Amino acid sequence: DRHAEVLALYDQQVWGVVKEYTQDQINAVSLLARLELAGVDVGAARWADVAGHLAQRLSDQVLPFLDLQYLYGLARAGRVAEARSLLQHIVGHAASRSEAHERTVWQQVCVPAAHGLLAHATGDWATAARQLGLALPQLVAVGGSHAQRDLFHQIYLDALARNGQWTPLQNLLQPQANAQPESKRLARQLRSVYAALALDGTLGAA
Repeated sequence: DRHAEVLALYDQQVWGVVKEYTQDQINAVSLLARLELAGVDVGAARWADVAGHLAQRLSDQVLPFLDLQYLYGLARAGRVAEARSLLQHIVGHAASRSEAHERTVWQQVCVPAAHGLLAHATGDWATAARQLGLALPQLVAVGGSHAQRDLFHQIYLDALARNGQWTPLQNLLQPQANAQPESKRLARQLRSVYAALALDGTLGAA
């Protein structure tokens, strides 16, 4: 909950060092998104700064994981037209794949994940929950580390909450909270779930 400190770390060490570098761009998107999911006001200017660089990557389609980060960053910055353009590039790239495994990854994982991320960034919680729910079981195929892909899981959980899908959310959150009792973020999320379901906050904690 040390919001000022984490934003200073973002400004000084995560973003603004080599803004043209892909890894710095996706790290910036990931940290800004995670901070917002944790209730931090990151400010529109930070998103806008990152998006100016992401807009140059609409036709990259090198790795699904990267495209998904680019798309979410553009959409969260309010550059929805460019995010939709990137989505169309993703769909077209997926349709053009000839190798079976690559086609499966782009069509069955990246495309629904991209639809879900765009929906979340634009406030369509039901579509976000549905599309991300389709992609998550095979998400490992898009690339990135487990820790990096966890961002998409967090966005999915947020979509469930905002869409009022409290029971499936509890089923996903409770094991995570049990395994990470030190996490204030998970504890805060569970308190919201318990309140919505009118449950005692100690249920399922054992």
